[in-house]
Amino acid sequence: MGTTAATLAHEINNLMTPVLGYAKFALKENDPELMAKALRTTLDQIESVVTMTDRILTMAADRPTAIQPVGLRSVVNDAVLATCRDPSKDGITLTVEIDDSISVQADARRLQQVFFNLLLNARDALAGRTGRITIRAAIDSDDSVNVTFADTGSGIPAEMIDTVFEPFVTTKDSTTKHRGGTGLGLSLCRDILRDHGGGITVESRAGHGATFTVTLPRAPKS
Repeated sequence: MGTTAATLAHEINNLMTPVLGYAKFALKENDPELMAKALRTTLDQIESVVTMTDRILTMAADRPTAIQPVGLRSVVNDAVLATCRDPSKDGITLTVEIDDSISVQADARRLQQVFFNLLLNARDALAGRTGRITIRAAIDSDDSVNVTFADTGSGIPAEMIDTVFEPFVTTKDSTTKHRGGTGLGLSLCRDILRDHGGGITVESRAGHGATFTVTLPRAPKS
């Protein structure tokens, strides 16, 4: 949540900076045209802020779990939007290769939390470097779907690979660009996916990126 709050604050600051600039100029020059432009800019930027905060609040809402068929691509898209930042601003190329026809049995809000966590981790692993995050999905069988989140980041040390899903285990520290993690994100992902009858695994090598594979029950064919 600390990383999310910091990212949100950064993006709100970016959106409000032009609002502040236009307002100052409009008041100084007493120019009706400039004032109108300042108001239009303010409206546009405030709407963007409201949209960002609504995404975070919706994802965090405490509602009963409702497992039902959901379109996988739409949940991934919502998770990407909830990060509140265009990855290209950080030199990251994000690629999503998921067919619109793939559906899974899930609570969309809780699944979004899983994907959101995996996206933040991938972004943190790429902190300070250019790289790629690739999200793909494939039907594994009539009963399951595999979703992979692959990044070209710093990877996971070999001595941590077997414990990375345990509570309070984290590869982040205070020396990285982002604040040290709590070590609860991946544990939360694992627990949510188990509740869905799915699971999560990881393949990684220090310095060579990581690939997390999420397995979910496939939605029944209509």
